[in-house]
Amino acid sequence: FIRPDTCNPRFRVWFNFTVENVRETQRVIFNIVNFSKTKSLYRDGMSPVVKSTSRPKWQRLPAKNVYYYRCPDHRRNYVMSFAFCFDREDDVYQFAYCYPYTYSRLQHYLASLERRNLDYLLREQLGLSVVSHCMFAHCVAARLCCVSGVSVTFYYVCIFLYLLCTAHSFSLRGRTHVSVFEDA
Repeated sequence: FIRPDTCNPRFRVWFNFTVENVRETQRVIFNIVNFSKTKSLYRDGMSPVVKSTSRPKWQRLPAKNVYYYRCPDHRRNYVMSFAFCFDREDDVYQFAYCYPYTYSRLQHYLASLERRNLDYLLREQLGLSVVSHCMFAHCVAARLCCVSGVSVTFYYVCIFLYLLCTAHSFSLRGRTHVSVFEDA
């Protein structure tokens, strides 16, 4: 079962777990129960990711082995099932909803942007999250501002910040004309 997200008991989507003590060529079917979303990219070909101690890079599972459906055995809640065959007994396998992007990785990236002393980038601490992580406001140019929280969205925020902080003409136009969240 998927537990609800912090501070939002109705939202149940993310998962990240490890499996060990397996047998070589052992085939299993994982059932991730209790999804809150009726529509999911899993229905359109997205698949979970896996890595192991011998293969530390995340890889997508084949979409043909992933099923997303309403299950009559679980009060018609959504279930995502996927088949997997373990190939090494001594490995620890990690499965996740999508490529994890950690809070610390984001903080390292944002600190590297801050060290560049860019005229158009401002980073200020707003406060602490419910798990005591620092929450920052990141403002690019005078009008563009994004607030980071702890989620997979970090990955997209970083790409967006990277694009806006490069010297490319596209970035200059973006800093001049793009307004996603306006400063008050």
